[in-house]
Amino acid sequence: MEAREANFEELLGDLDAVVWEYETDAEAYTYISASCERMLGYPRWRWTDDPGFWASILHPDDTDRVKRFYEAIEREPGHHRVEYRVITADDRQIWTRDTIHVIDRGPSRSRLVRGICIDITEHRRAVDALAEAEQRYRSLVEHLPGVVYVWSTEHDEHGEGLYIGPQLEELLGFTPAEWMADRELWERRMHPDDLDRVWNSTEGSERSDEPYELEYRMIARDGREVLVHDESYPVAWSEEGRATVWQGVVLDVTDRRRLEKERRTLLVQLVRTQEEERRRLGGDIHDDPIQKMIAVGMRLHTLRGRTHDPELDAGLEELAGKVTASVESLRSLLFELRPPALEKEGIAEAIRQYLELSSSTKGSVVTELLDRLGEEPPIEARAIAYRIAQEAVVNAGKHAGAAHLRVELSSHDCGFLTRIVDDGAGMPPDPATQPGHGGLASMRERAELAGGWLRVLSAPGQGTTVEFWLPLEQDAMRPNLPAPESDALGADTVAAHPSSAPTTTQDLGLVGRG
Repeated sequence: MEAREANFEELLGDLDAVVWEYETDAEAYTYISASCERMLGYPRWRWTDDPGFWASILHPDDTDRVKRFYEAIEREPGHHRVEYRVITADDRQIWTRDTIHVIDRGPSRSRLVRGICIDITEHRRAVDALAEAEQRYRSLVEHLPGVVYVWSTEHDEHGEGLYIGPQLEELLGFTPAEWMADRELWERRMHPDDLDRVWNSTEGSERSDEPYELEYRMIARDGREVLVHDESYPVAWSEEGRATVWQGVVLDVTDRRRLEKERRTLLVQLVRTQEEERRRLGGDIHDDPIQKMIAVGMRLHTLRGRTHDPELDAGLEELAGKVTASVESLRSLLFELRPPALEKEGIAEAIRQYLELSSSTKGSVVTELLDRLGEEPPIEARAIAYRIAQEAVVNAGKHAGAAHLRVELSSHDCGFLTRIVDDGAGMPPDPATQPGHGGLASMRERAELAGGWLRVLSAPGQGTTVEFWLPLEQDAMRPNLPAPESDALGADTVAAHPSSAPTTTQDLGLVGRG
């Protein structure tokens, strides 16, 4: 019997917990396991010989709470649990958890309180760290200039909201509680013209488990129309690998889109003003200097027929040749200032005529034009595209030393794509530092201001490809799109760049969504 008790005592002593028993009437511990010395550093007799010892090692901030707890449970038989801090013999502060069983032995006998005490310090540190991190995250999220949300697709076809940030009230006038309580509120507050498009996009993303970015209009509580940019991505998946929880952020882009619209309106006005000024200058040159120089040329030819001095004839012939060359130069300048075909016949014909007449390509570069436009752009967009293409052609003819040059036009993604491909010298990895490439900045600015993008692909000795996209509708309420990653017109239309050659990719104004 004694051996069995010794074995039991040894078993309890080996536990990483303190087992104890307390008698309520005697207000004394009747047992405490030897493991108390290992966990707390105090000898066992301190508990059994000194009934007040346990209270003396409680953390001062927990003493009153824990005493009230034990006074209450002594009158309530059953199982209980409490967590508190104690001060160890080496003056450390640790967290402990008591799991307690209060035993009622009948009216004539006092109650027994039995428990097991474990060290939960590491657990509490982890819990506190998690709570602190959650508080920091919540503080960060709730101070962002957008509405962060979390929702799940597991419960029903509409999904279930799990969280939405307080910025919602400023954005749309609804509190997070109102939004979470009404699953159909998001759908009802969406602009009816955008509803089908948004549903199709979000449902497609849910089926493919892919992130999505959307812009659509919401109707605020006060009737305001708010344009928002919504980005969402999956953060949790089911056992079958399907996305079940999505996290996203909604940004108010109303003012930004309004400013972009105003900027584009100003660009249209600027383009109109520039083209009108070019037309005026062209008219002035055509009506006065060219006419006068043509008359001078005719007069020189007449004079040659009236003189019999060979030396004078030679001088008049040379002078007449210079006048003729000057007239041709002025006519070329007239075409560059304001090509008549741009307005009357379209962008493709204007570029074709420029390729034939431009001094940078005439007689020295074999040119080709591929016209795949399905719709003629507005005159302002045509003028912008023409000026960008003009700059690219000049660079290819004068600076790149190209022998072949191809211009491609195609309809693409609610706009039109222009690509200029040459087989010239190409550009170094940092073309901005090289002479003759200052026009890249102006090309970029024109594309950006028109709501589009422009990029340059090049490698030394491997030619250059300039491509840019412009929207057909300047006032369209849609995000500006980035340059496509793949070849929109076919792989054969892009200048080849061997992988061994350093390739320059100048992303000149790739305007991203939102």
